[in-house]
Amino acid sequence: MTRRYGRARRGQRARGYVPLGRRQQVTTIGDLTLRGVGPVLTFEGATNSERFETYVREGLLPILKPHDVVVMDNLSVHHRPVVEQLIRSRKARLLFLPSYSPDNRAGRR
Repeated sequence: MTRRYGRARRGQRARGYVPLGRRQQVTTIGDLTLRGVGPVLTFEGATNSERFETYVREGLLPILKPHDVVVMDNLSVHHRPVVEQLIRSRKARLLFLPSYSPDNRAGRR
C-alpha cells in the first residue's frame, strides 16, 4: 500500500516512492487443529465461492471427524449453504466468529 503521509524538515517537501507495477495477489486457505496444520490450498487471485467450496470438499472433509468444531470468520464465501451442509455431513459443528467491531475489543468499556 502507498503511504499517504510522510515527514520532512520544516519548509521541505516530503518525497516518496510509489511502485508502478501491478502486484500479484496470492491467497492461501488452510486449517489449524490441535493435531497441527492441515491441508493448505494456495492460488493466484482472490477467494471466491467455488475455490472455497473446492477446499472444503478436497482439503477439509477428508480430515474432519465427528464432533470436530470448525470456526470461520464472516467472509461471505464461508456462509454458503453448500459449505455448511458439507461440514455438517461429517457430524462436525460449525461456529462463526462474531462480526468485528472496535467497540467489542476485550478490556474496552
